Amino acid sequence: MTQSSPKSHADDPLIPALLSNTSVRSAANAAGVSETTAYRRLSDKDFCESLQAAKYQVYSHALSRLQTAACEAVSVLVEVAGDTEAPPAARIKAAESILSHADNTLYPPLSSDAGRRLAAGNTSEPSIDALLSGR
Repeated sequence: MTQSSPKSHADDPLIPALLSNTSVRSAANAAGVSETTAYRRLSDKDFCESLQAAKYQVYSHALSRLQTAACEAVSVLVEVAGDTEAPPAARIKAAESILSHADNTLYPPLSSDAGRRLAAGNTSEPSIDALLSGR
């Protein structure tokens, strides 16, 4: 008797294809599988969990990169604002930007609608996010 364990989907080419395409049809083509196969896999709970984990990993990496870039951007703004040889307009704009962002980013919102916006252009089939959330 073999022991039942969830199949690992880490090496499934459909997962990165679903993450980088806006429709199931285009993801299936990119992964080299039929659209029917893609929909069948999307109805599999284990596959969807693997896809959600991959989406989280991509999103987490993007947030880390944004945090690093934000630190560098703040350094540039502080440098320009403090540069007495910079044009006054540049110093004022940098100072306004620092104040504006400092006031609005105490608790930065996490947006999950980026995928929906990308998928909104394709109305002929449900978005990948809609399929994962149960429509």
